[in-house]
Amino acid sequence: MLGQTYFYRWCGLLLLAVWVCSCSPTKKTFHPAQKYSAAALQEDYTLFQNILEERHPSLYWHSSKAYMDSVFDAGRKLITDSLTEQEFRKILMAVSSQIQCGHTTVEPSKSYSKYFQKNKPPINFPLSIKTWNDTAVVVASRLKNIPINSGDLIDSLNDTPVTAIIDTMFRFVAADGNNPVAKSQRISLDFGNLYALLYGTRFIRHLSFKDSTGQPHRFYFKPIAAKKDSLDVKPASKTPKISRKEKLKQARSFEIKAAEGYAIMELNSFSEKLQLQSFLRRSFKELHKKGIPHLILDLRLNGGGRLSNANALLRYLTDHSYKLADSIYAITSKSAYSKYIEKDFWNKLIIKLGTQKRNGKLHYTHLEKQVFKPKKKYHFDGQVFLLSGGFTYSASTIVLNILKGQSNVQIVGEPSGGGAYGNTAMLIPDVTLPHSKVRFRLPLFRMVVNKNAALKGQGVPPDVFVGPSLEAIRRREDYKMKKAIELIKNAQHVQ
Repeated sequence: MLGQTYFYRWCGLLLLAVWVCSCSPTKKTFHPAQKYSAAALQEDYTLFQNILEERHPSLYWHSSKAYMDSVFDAGRKLITDSLTEQEFRKILMAVSSQIQCGHTTVEPSKSYSKYFQKNKPPINFPLSIKTWNDTAVVVASRLKNIPINSGDLIDSLNDTPVTAIIDTMFRFVAADGNNPVAKSQRISLDFGNLYALLYGTRFIRHLSFKDSTGQPHRFYFKPIAAKKDSLDVKPASKTPKISRKEKLKQARSFEIKAAEGYAIMELNSFSEKLQLQSFLRRSFKELHKKGIPHLILDLRLNGGGRLSNANALLRYLTDHSYKLADSIYAITSKSAYSKYIEKDFWNKLIIKLGTQKRNGKLHYTHLEKQVFKPKKKYHFDGQVFLLSGGFTYSASTIVLNILKGQSNVQIVGEPSGGGAYGNTAMLIPDVTLPHSKVRFRLPLFRMVVNKNAALKGQGVPPDVFVGPSLEAIRRREDYKMKKAIELIKNAQHVQ
């Protein structure tokens, strides 16, 4: 009887478990074509606006409150029916770009990103394109045996003038103070994805362009066979794994050209994962040991990262004491929306414990007051040529700001993508909207790096301007690096 009792009890528990599992909701499979109701998206949009108004310290820095109120109202009026995630993100991108903050960006949901990581769509946008001002030039083609070459000047895509396409893209890309150099670089990098977002297709039917002689051409691309479901995608092919050593080399590298009398240091990030403190120590030790008089420091792809790493670099190069910023502050250490904000308990704690209230703002006074001095050991006193461009952002812009005007430093290239006056950064958690799961980045501190710099739409200006050109792209040359080497040779000749 005892064994039978246990048997019946066990069966009962098993049946209960089966019933619970059958009644529990099954996780929906994500597909980019699924739509969200207008009511749900209106709730997400309200949260998006409320969180920005509550926590963003520079919401009205470049745009007035009256203007941003009208932008928020205009965005809300576009949500009249159910939308896909991509359609909703398009609205949020158009609104957030008007804040004119390069760190306030709208990102896909995790499900959306995972879907396309697992299932890569066919490449229907076959060209790499470089844009500046209202110009778009072919850099390379992913298709073989087509009569399109590097340096061909694009007139239109699918009969839409390229000037109109670039102008439209500008309205969806975030940049500090609407910096046009930063926007052009971002568009160049992501032209195919932005084109798909704004025009609903990656496929180019026809392309009008001019070749190197100025002769106009019109090229028709072969159509890609339609599938049963146009949103179906091919399974992703496995990408080869990159070793840790190779990843580090791609992110930061150092090469001495002793015979030519210069070294090249490339820093594409100030991330905490790059072991930069030891890398910098080894590199500057070698420069000192070999007596190299010229250093080319390439920050063109450096979007920022750890302020401490940027500061470590500065101390090897600066000839004077300095502060990293004139002021650094948040506007609140409280929030009614913490459950949507990544690690917000710690964000609020850092702000509460690390700041002091002054003039209604929560100032990070320790860093505002802290003065840094040049390193004595392995300090580099030779000539420095800083390469700058539209991706030179955030912490790398601070490096340019502090070294700008130093007698042995020349900035070569284009204005930095990051604002010379300052930016909004430090703590940048992700916010996840509850219905669509769309994310946006929320910077919590305003940094005024150089209060004497121009506020609107300008990066740190170069000492020697070197911009893109059709001729350089046709020759496939690194024109900014070429100019720096030319300046070194001229200096050596004078000596």
